Amino acid sequence: MQNWIALMPKTPLEELADIITEKIHSAEIYTSDNTQTIYQLMFADCNAISKAVMSAYLNTLEPDRPLRVLEVGAGYGTTAIHLLPLFSPERTTYVFTDISNFFLQRAQECFADYSFIEYNRFDLEKDPYQQGYAPHSFDIIIAATVLHNTRSIEESLRHIRALLAPNGLLLAIEKTRFHPAFDLNMGLQQGFERFEDNSLRPEHPVPSKEQWQSVLCHLGFENSTFLNRPDSVAEDIGFDVLVAQGPSSVKQFKPERLQNFLNKKLPEYMVPHQFVLLDALPLTANGKVDRLSLSTLKGLHSQAKATYVVPQNDMEQLVASVWQEILQIERIGSQDNFFALGGDSLQATQVLSRLREKLKINLSVQRLLETPTLAALADSIEKFQQITQKLQAPIDVASSQRMEIKL
Repeated sequence: MQNWIALMPKTPLEELADIITEKIHSAEIYTSDNTQTIYQLMFADCNAISKAVMSAYLNTLEPDRPLRVLEVGAGYGTTAIHLLPLFSPERTTYVFTDISNFFLQRAQECFADYSFIEYNRFDLEKDPYQQGYAPHSFDIIIAATVLHNTRSIEESLRHIRALLAPNGLLLAIEKTRFHPAFDLNMGLQQGFERFEDNSLRPEHPVPSKEQWQSVLCHLGFENSTFLNRPDSVAEDIGFDVLVAQGPSSVKQFKPERLQNFLNKKLPEYMVPHQFVLLDALPLTANGKVDRLSLSTLKGLHSQAKATYVVPQNDMEQLVASVWQEILQIERIGSQDNFFALGGDSLQATQVLSRLREKLKINLSVQRLLETPTLAALADSIEKFQQITQKLQAPIDVASSQRMEIKL
């Protein structure tokens, strides 16, 4: 620990009062030129463990399975730089997020060679869905030294749980011991001691291992474990790697089912094209529905851009190109829902017309209503083609036999 403390930028004693009173912004410490190097030294062991864990986990998955990864509070990408080479570019969508565009811009420069990365803002303290992230849409969530910086660890873990797919993996690097030296560097940064969950953290922002695991268990996470070896230097410092599995079953909101139900009950003009899932309606101070807050949610939809999955085969790519043309959307993934993207019944007829031209098959609007995601529609078309070919096969054989007789 002494090595990286020695590398911290020296703060003149006369400036300490200015930092504490924020005449000098604490961000100036965090954005100094040598901070990234310091972080690589501080978390070298944790990053090595994280890389080994991720490699082992990926080897347990089916080779062709699409993978959706979210990193929250990614910062300088100190952990991402170790993990990114492990992922397959063809089947991975890696969403690199932070609350500051400063880090997103730096990351885009640093990781320019990784075409499967998306860069989005995300605040772990706010409802993920209201930020445009679909529930239970990520197979892996990475959180490197960020959870303890939030106002409530339980709230932050609830938001992570809401984004994890069933049995999804949480990989976190966290502090499990507090040292007074932390107050001389991390303690000068905004956010380090802004926690509000005093029942969990009555004295300082760093929970013990037992406290971390107690909260995870309470929220339904399974098989949580810390990976430092007992009596090791890393254990004494208290920088550790936490691995936990999300709940094996989740309640999912499926807007396409609601859409199909309403299509049968209501005139077309009364059926919404988008649905926004809320824990509760926002209220004003006097208890009435806050309609101004509701208006800010109009741009959200259940298939958020963070869930983008690359089209997996030729048929999905063909359908995606047609959707892009009709909906005027630059990029469409295999899990995107036609109606959640803003498509309506008139555009559906245009899509089916284009597909008839390209594939020489007759598709009905009902087929798109029943299979509204790109992957489901592409799969339905392929099955339809297979059935059609089987039905035509006897006719083709008979034709060839007649030709042989004539010959």
